[in-house]
Amino acid sequence: MKSFSKFVNEVEIRDKRSYIKYNLVPLNSVGCYVPGGNAVYPSSLIMSAVPAKIAGVKRVIVCSPPSKDKKINSSVLVAADICQVDEIYKVGGAQAVAAMGYGTNVIKPVEKIVGPGNVFVYQAKKIISEDVGTDLPAGPSELLVIADDTANKELIISDLFAQSEHGVDSLCGVVTPSKKLAKDLIQVIKQRVKQVERKDIISKSLLGNGFVVLARNIQECINFSNYFAPEHLEIMTKKQDLLAKKLTSSGVVLVGDYTPAAFSDYGLGTNHVLPTGGSGKFYSALSSIDFTRRFFVAKTTKEKLANNVNRIEKLANQEGLINHGKSVKARFVKENGKTISKKGN
Repeated sequence: MKSFSKFVNEVEIRDKRSYIKYNLVPLNSVGCYVPGGNAVYPSSLIMSAVPAKIAGVKRVIVCSPPSKDKKINSSVLVAADICQVDEIYKVGGAQAVAAMGYGTNVIKPVEKIVGPGNVFVYQAKKIISEDVGTDLPAGPSELLVIADDTANKELIISDLFAQSEHGVDSLCGVVTPSKKLAKDLIQVIKQRVKQVERKDIISKSLLGNGFVVLARNIQECINFSNYFAPEHLEIMTKKQDLLAKKLTSSGVVLVGDYTPAAFSDYGLGTNHVLPTGGSGKFYSALSSIDFTRRFFVAKTTKEKLANNVNRIEKLANQEGLINHGKSVKARFVKENGKTISKKGN
Protein backbone atom coordinates (compact mmCIF):
# COMPACT_ATOMS: atom_id res chain seq x y z
CA MET A 1 0.00 0.00 0.00
CA LYS A 2 1.34 3.45 -0.93
CA SER A 3 1.90 5.99 1.80
CA PHE A 4 -0.44 8.97 1.88
CA SER A 5 2.37 11.43 1.11
CA LYS A 6 3.47 9.44 -1.95
CA PHE A 7 -0.13 9.28 -3.16
CA VAL A 8 -0.49 13.07 -2.85
CA ASN A 9 2.77 13.68 -4.67
CA GLU A 10 1.70 11.42 -7.55
CA VAL A 11 -1.60 13.27 -7.85
CA GLU A 12 0.26 16.58 -8.03
CA ILE A 13 2.61 15.27 -10.71
CA ARG A 14 -0.30 14.12 -12.86
CA ASP A 15 -2.13 17.46 -12.58
CA LYS A 16 -0.36 20.31 -10.80
CA ARG A 17 -3.43 22.52 -11.19
CA SER A 18 -5.51 20.28 -8.92
CA TYR A 19 -4.55 18.80 -5.56
CA ILE A 20 -5.54 17.89 -2.03
CA LYS A 21 -2.89 18.24 0.68
CA TYR A 22 -3.04 17.28 4.35
CA ASN A 23 -1.07 19.91 6.26
CA LEU A 24 0.41 19.26 9.68
CA VAL A 25 1.47 22.29 11.75
CA PRO A 26 2.57 22.58 15.40
CA LEU A 27 0.51 24.37 18.02
CA ASN A 28 1.81 27.77 19.10
CA SER A 29 1.67 27.17 22.86
CA VAL A 30 1.16 24.24 25.23
CA GLY A 31 0.82 23.96 29.01
CA CYS A 32 2.19 20.83 30.69
CA TYR A 33 0.80 19.90 34.09
CA VAL A 34 3.37 18.09 36.25
CA PRO A 35 2.07 16.57 39.51
CA GLY A 36 3.95 17.41 42.70
CA GLY A 37 3.42 18.09 46.38
CA ASN A 38 3.82 14.76 48.18
CA ALA A 39 5.73 13.17 45.28
CA VAL A 40 8.11 14.32 42.56
CA TYR A 41 7.55 13.65 38.86
CA PRO A 42 10.34 14.91 36.59
CA SER A 43 9.53 11.95 34.34
CA SER A 44 6.03 13.33 33.70
CA LEU A 45 7.55 16.63 32.63
CA ILE A 46 9.78 14.80 30.15
CA MET A 47 6.88 12.76 28.80
CA SER A 48 4.92 15.94 28.02
CA ALA A 49 7.58 18.50 27.10
CA VAL A 50 9.75 16.35 24.80
CA PRO A 51 6.94 15.37 22.37
CA ALA A 52 5.82 19.04 22.31
CA LYS A 53 9.31 20.26 21.44
CA ILE A 54 9.71 17.54 18.80
CA ALA A 55 6.42 18.65 17.25
CA GLY A 56 7.79 22.21 17.01
CA VAL A 57 5.66 23.98 19.62
CA LYS A 58 7.12 27.47 20.08
CA ARG A 59 6.06 28.04 23.71
CA VAL A 60 6.00 25.21 26.23
CA ILE A 61 5.15 26.07 29.83
CA VAL A 62 4.98 23.93 32.96
CA CYS A 63 2.80 24.26 36.06
CA SER A 64 3.65 22.14 39.09
CA PRO A 65 2.60 22.41 42.76
CA PRO A 66 5.34 23.15 45.31
CA SER A 67 6.28 20.87 48.17
CA LYS A 68 5.96 21.81 51.86
CA ASP A 69 9.02 24.06 51.63
CA LYS A 70 7.13 26.11 48.99
CA LYS A 71 9.62 25.17 46.29
CA ILE A 72 9.46 23.05 43.15
CA ASN A 73 11.76 20.07 43.49
CA SER A 74 15.18 20.64 41.93
CA SER A 75 14.92 17.50 39.79
CA VAL A 76 11.79 18.90 38.12
CA LEU A 77 13.61 22.19 37.47
CA VAL A 78 16.59 20.37 35.98
CA ALA A 79 14.30 18.28 33.75
CA ALA A 80 12.58 21.49 32.60
CA ASP A 81 15.94 23.01 31.72
CA ILE A 82 17.11 19.93 29.81
CA CYS A 83 13.81 19.77 27.90
CA GLN A 84 14.09 23.49 27.04
CA VAL A 85 10.83 24.43 28.73
CA ASP A 86 10.18 28.15 28.17
CA GLU A 87 8.35 28.97 31.41
CA ILE A 88 7.68 27.18 34.69
CA TYR A 89 5.19 28.23 37.38
CA LYS A 90 4.77 27.18 41.00
CA VAL A 91 1.07 26.36 40.98
CA GLY A 92 -0.90 23.12 41.02
CA GLY A 93 -4.35 21.58 41.13
CA ALA A 94 -7.45 22.77 39.32
CA GLN A 95 -6.24 26.37 39.67
CA ALA A 96 -3.17 25.56 37.55
CA VAL A 97 -5.40 24.19 34.80
CA ALA A 98 -7.54 27.35 34.92
CA ALA A 99 -4.45 29.57 34.86
CA MET A 100 -3.02 27.86 31.80
CA GLY A 101 -6.35 27.80 30.00
CA TYR A 102 -7.68 31.28 30.74
CA GLY A 103 -4.53 33.15 31.73
CA THR A 104 -3.70 35.36 34.70
CA ASN A 105 -1.77 38.59 35.22
CA VAL A 106 1.39 36.46 35.19
CA ILE A 107 0.60 33.40 33.06
CA LYS A 108 -0.41 33.88 29.44
CA PRO A 109 -2.99 31.34 28.23
CA VAL A 110 -2.02 28.38 26.08
CA GLU A 111 -3.77 26.62 23.22
CA LYS A 112 -3.68 23.16 24.79
CA ILE A 113 -3.17 21.61 28.24
CA VAL A 114 -1.60 18.18 28.68
CA GLY A 115 -0.30 15.98 31.47
CA PRO A 116 -1.57 13.66 34.21
CA GLY A 117 -2.99 14.69 37.57
CA ASN A 118 -5.26 13.73 40.44
CA VAL A 119 -9.04 13.64 40.28
CA PHE A 120 -9.29 17.44 40.67
CA VAL A 121 -6.90 18.08 37.77
CA TYR A 122 -8.73 15.45 35.74
CA GLN A 123 -12.11 17.10 36.29
CA ALA A 124 -10.72 20.60 35.69
CA LYS A 125 -9.37 19.51 32.30
CA LYS A 126 -12.75 18.04 31.39
CA ILE A 127 -14.50 21.31 32.26
CA ILE A 128 -12.02 23.57 30.48
CA SER A 129 -11.99 21.40 27.35
CA GLU A 130 -14.98 23.38 26.09
CA ASP A 131 -12.71 26.42 25.72
CA VAL A 132 -9.15 25.09 25.47
CA GLY A 133 -7.62 22.01 23.89
CA THR A 134 -6.81 19.14 26.25
CA ASP A 135 -5.13 15.81 25.81
CA LEU A 136 -6.42 12.40 26.78
CA PRO A 137 -8.13 11.86 30.16
CA ALA A 138 -5.09 11.14 32.36
CA GLY A 139 -6.42 10.81 35.88
CA PRO A 140 -5.66 8.53 38.85
CA SER A 141 -3.24 5.75 37.93
CA GLU A 142 -4.38 2.25 36.96
CA LEU A 143 -2.79 -1.18 36.61
CA LEU A 144 -4.39 -4.44 35.57
CA VAL A 145 -2.46 -7.72 35.53
CA ILE A 146 -3.68 -10.69 33.50
CA ALA A 147 -2.12 -13.75 35.14
CA ASP A 148 -2.52 -17.52 35.07
CA ASP A 149 -1.12 -20.32 37.25
CA THR A 150 2.33 -19.91 35.65
CA ALA A 151 2.68 -16.29 36.86
CA ASN A 152 5.19 -15.24 39.49
CA LYS A 153 3.13 -14.20 42.50
CA GLU A 154 5.93 -12.10 43.97
CA LEU A 155 6.31 -10.01 40.82
CA ILE A 156 2.56 -9.35 40.67
CA ILE A 157 2.47 -8.15 44.28
CA SER A 158 5.55 -6.00 43.75
CA ASP A 159 3.99 -4.32 40.72
CA LEU A 160 0.68 -3.75 42.51
CA PHE A 161 2.51 -2.07 45.38
CA ALA A 162 4.51 0.05 42.93
CA GLN A 163 1.53 1.33 40.99
CA SER A 164 -0.74 1.88 43.99
CA GLU A 165 1.80 4.21 45.66
CA HIS A 166 0.84 6.90 43.13
CA GLY A 167 -2.10 7.80 45.33
CA VAL A 168 -4.99 6.57 47.44
CA ASP A 169 -7.25 6.90 44.39
CA SER A 170 -5.11 4.55 42.25
CA LEU A 171 -6.97 1.56 40.84
CA CYS A 172 -4.92 -1.65 40.70
CA GLY A 173 -6.00 -5.24 40.28
CA VAL A 174 -5.57 -8.71 38.81
CA VAL A 175 -7.78 -10.86 36.61
CA THR A 176 -6.97 -14.56 36.54
CA PRO A 177 -8.54 -17.95 35.77
CA SER A 178 -6.51 -19.50 38.63
CA LYS A 179 -8.48 -19.84 41.89
CA LYS A 180 -5.29 -20.68 43.80
CA LEU A 181 -3.45 -17.59 42.54
CA ALA A 182 -6.43 -15.38 43.37
CA LYS A 183 -6.63 -16.67 46.96
CA ASP A 184 -2.86 -16.47 47.47
CA LEU A 185 -2.67 -12.88 46.20
CA ILE A 186 -5.44 -11.65 48.48
CA GLN A 187 -3.93 -13.37 51.50
CA VAL A 188 -0.35 -12.21 50.95
CA ILE A 189 -1.29 -8.62 50.05
CA LYS A 190 -3.32 -8.25 53.27
CA GLN A 191 -0.31 -9.45 55.25
CA ARG A 192 2.43 -7.44 53.53
CA VAL A 193 0.60 -4.18 52.99
CA LYS A 194 1.06 -3.40 56.69
CA GLN A 195 4.87 -3.42 56.40
CA VAL A 196 5.49 -2.06 52.90
CA GLU A 197 7.21 1.31 52.44
CA ARG A 198 4.70 4.15 51.91
CA LYS A 199 2.11 1.87 53.50
CA ASP A 200 -0.23 4.78 54.33
CA ILE A 201 -0.88 5.37 50.65
CA ILE A 202 -0.56 1.79 49.40
CA SER A 203 -2.83 0.25 52.04
CA LYS A 204 -5.59 2.79 51.44
CA SER A 205 -5.27 2.33 47.70
CA LEU A 206 -5.21 -1.47 47.56
CA LEU A 207 -7.56 -2.16 50.46
CA GLY A 208 -9.97 0.52 49.27
CA ASN A 209 -9.81 0.19 45.47
CA GLY A 210 -7.78 -2.92 44.71
CA PHE A 211 -9.39 -6.04 43.32
CA VAL A 212 -8.80 -9.63 42.22
CA VAL A 213 -11.22 -10.95 39.60
CA LEU A 214 -11.59 -14.72 39.15
CA ALA A 215 -12.40 -15.52 35.52
CA ARG A 216 -13.56 -18.82 34.04
CA ASN A 217 -10.81 -18.86 31.41
CA ILE A 218 -8.20 -16.70 29.66
CA GLN A 219 -10.69 -15.51 27.05
CA GLU A 220 -12.83 -14.08 29.83
CA CYS A 221 -9.72 -12.30 31.15
CA ILE A 222 -9.23 -10.77 27.71
CA ASN A 223 -12.86 -9.68 27.53
CA PHE A 224 -12.67 -8.13 30.99
CA SER A 225 -9.49 -6.21 30.09
CA ASN A 226 -10.87 -4.89 26.81
CA TYR A 227 -13.95 -3.63 28.63
CA PHE A 228 -12.02 -2.19 31.59
CA ALA A 229 -9.45 -0.49 29.31
CA PRO A 230 -6.73 -0.04 31.95
CA GLU A 231 -4.01 2.58 31.81
CA HIS A 232 -1.29 -0.07 32.24
CA LEU A 233 -1.86 -3.72 31.41
CA GLU A 234 0.69 -6.41 32.32
CA ILE A 235 0.50 -9.93 30.91
CA MET A 236 1.98 -12.78 32.95
CA THR A 237 0.65 -15.91 31.28
CA LYS A 238 1.50 -18.73 28.94
CA LYS A 239 1.46 -17.74 25.24
CA GLN A 240 1.93 -14.09 26.22
CA ASP A 241 2.58 -12.76 22.71
CA LEU A 242 -0.49 -14.47 21.27
CA LEU A 243 -2.65 -13.10 24.09
CA ALA A 244 -1.29 -9.56 23.56
CA LYS A 245 -2.61 -9.56 19.98
CA LYS A 246 -6.15 -9.95 21.30
CA LEU A 247 -6.02 -6.88 23.55
CA THR A 248 -7.47 -3.73 22.04
CA SER A 249 -8.11 -1.03 24.62
CA SER A 250 -5.24 -0.45 27.04
CA GLY A 251 -3.01 2.61 27.27
CA VAL A 252 0.04 0.34 27.15
CA VAL A 253 0.33 -3.46 27.05
CA LEU A 254 3.39 -4.82 28.88
CA VAL A 255 4.25 -8.41 28.02
CA GLY A 256 6.18 -10.76 30.29
CA ASP A 257 8.01 -10.73 33.60
CA TYR A 258 10.68 -8.28 32.48
CA THR A 259 8.40 -5.50 31.21
CA PRO A 260 6.99 -3.98 34.40
CA ALA A 261 4.97 -0.76 34.44
CA ALA A 262 7.86 0.96 36.21
CA PHE A 263 10.06 0.38 33.15
CA SER A 264 7.45 2.03 30.93
CA ASP A 265 7.46 4.97 33.36
CA TYR A 266 11.21 5.46 33.37
CA GLY A 267 12.84 4.53 30.11
CA LEU A 268 11.23 1.80 28.04
CA GLY A 269 10.48 4.28 25.25
CA THR A 270 6.69 4.37 25.62
CA ASN A 271 5.03 7.56 26.87
CA HIS A 272 3.56 7.19 30.36
CA VAL A 273 0.89 9.85 29.88
CA LEU A 274 -1.85 7.32 29.17
CA PRO A 275 -5.66 7.23 29.00
CA THR A 276 -7.45 6.29 32.23
CA GLY A 277 -11.00 5.78 33.42
CA GLY A 278 -11.90 3.48 30.52
CA SER A 279 -10.97 6.09 27.90
CA GLY A 280 -8.40 3.70 26.43
CA LYS A 281 -11.28 2.48 24.25
CA PHE A 282 -11.09 5.69 22.23
CA TYR A 283 -7.90 7.57 23.29
CA SER A 284 -4.23 6.78 22.71
CA ALA A 285 -1.02 7.51 24.62
CA LEU A 286 0.35 11.06 24.38
CA SER A 287 2.64 11.63 21.39
CA SER A 288 3.97 14.43 19.20
CA ILE A 289 0.86 14.20 17.01
CA ASP A 290 -1.14 15.59 19.96
CA PHE A 291 0.80 18.86 19.70
CA THR A 292 -0.17 19.51 16.08
CA ARG A 293 -3.16 20.61 14.06
CA ARG A 294 -4.10 18.89 10.82
CA PHE A 295 -6.06 20.49 8.03
CA PHE A 296 -6.73 20.07 4.32
CA VAL A 297 -5.57 22.42 1.55
CA ALA A 298 -7.38 21.80 -1.71
CA LYS A 299 -7.42 23.28 -5.20
CA THR A 300 -9.34 22.13 -8.25
CA THR A 301 -9.98 23.24 -11.84
CA LYS A 302 -12.92 24.47 -13.83
CA GLU A 303 -13.08 21.18 -15.70
CA LYS A 304 -13.15 19.04 -12.55
CA LEU A 305 -15.83 21.18 -10.94
CA ALA A 306 -17.88 21.12 -14.13
CA ASN A 307 -17.82 17.32 -14.14
CA ASN A 308 -19.41 17.31 -10.68
CA VAL A 309 -21.99 20.13 -10.86
CA ASN A 310 -25.00 17.86 -11.23
CA ARG A 311 -23.85 15.48 -8.51
CA ILE A 312 -23.32 18.36 -6.08
CA GLU A 313 -26.71 19.87 -6.94
CA LYS A 314 -28.53 16.57 -6.39
CA LEU A 315 -26.92 16.01 -2.99
CA ALA A 316 -27.54 19.61 -1.95
CA ASN A 317 -31.21 19.43 -2.93
CA GLN A 318 -31.57 16.10 -1.11
CA GLU A 319 -30.36 17.77 2.11
CA GLY A 320 -32.50 20.84 1.57
CA LEU A 321 -29.46 23.10 1.09
CA ILE A 322 -30.55 24.57 -2.23
CA ASN A 323 -28.04 27.40 -2.27
CA HIS A 324 -25.14 24.96 -2.06
CA GLY A 325 -25.97 23.74 -5.52
CA LYS A 326 -26.61 27.24 -6.81
CA SER A 327 -23.21 28.42 -5.57
CA VAL A 328 -21.56 25.83 -7.79
CA LYS A 329 -23.76 26.52 -10.82
CA ALA A 330 -23.05 30.25 -10.50
CA ARG A 331 -19.52 29.59 -11.71
CA PHE A 332 -20.88 28.44 -15.07
CA VAL A 333 -23.41 31.22 -15.73
CA LYS A 334 -22.56 34.18 -17.99
CA GLU A 335 -23.64 37.72 -17.22
CA ASN A 336 -26.63 37.38 -19.58
CA GLY A 337 -27.91 34.45 -17.53
CA LYS A 338 -27.04 31.71 -20.02
CA THR A 339 -25.41 28.58 -18.66
CA ILE A 340 -22.00 27.64 -19.99
CA SER A 341 -21.94 24.07 -21.28
CA LYS A 342 -20.48 21.57 -18.83
CA LYS A 343 -19.67 17.91 -18.78
CA GLY A 344 -20.80 15.28 -16.30
CA ASN A 345 -24.07 13.73 -15.17
